[in-house]
Amino acid sequence: MLINKNAFTLIETLFVLFIMCILFSLSCNLHMPTINDQLILDEATQFLNEAKIVAMTTKETVTVKVSGHNLSYTSNDHNSNLTLEEITFDTYQFTLNNMGNIKTAKTINCKVHQNKYSFVYQLGSGYFYVK
Repeated sequence: MLINKNAFTLIETLFVLFIMCILFSLSCNLHMPTINDQLILDEATQFLNEAKIVAMTTKETVTVKVSGHNLSYTSNDHNSNLTLEEITFDTYQFTLNNMGNIKTAKTINCKVHQNKYSFVYQLGSGYFYVK
């Protein structure tokens, strides 16, 4: 009886499939997008600007609380929370008056991917910059 040996065995096929899976998983890890610091800081900046806009449009005092991974603001009609896992804030609380201004200068320190940044609020205004 003649056996035709023109095909791969099951073990050979599984071995090739295993090698292809390993190569595929390595290539996926190399091409995974990473979130850079600027995108995370932009998201936090937009949230703090939103709190200022709420204070100005509703003509109400808005309390902003920053701690850990959380940012939140509250007023009589609006409550909003934002959680960013990539950023860690020191604990701060300040209020924005009905014109969107704060009474004192304030610096909010944070850490993003082992880099330190500061949100610096200017004296008597609601404007800030990140350094």
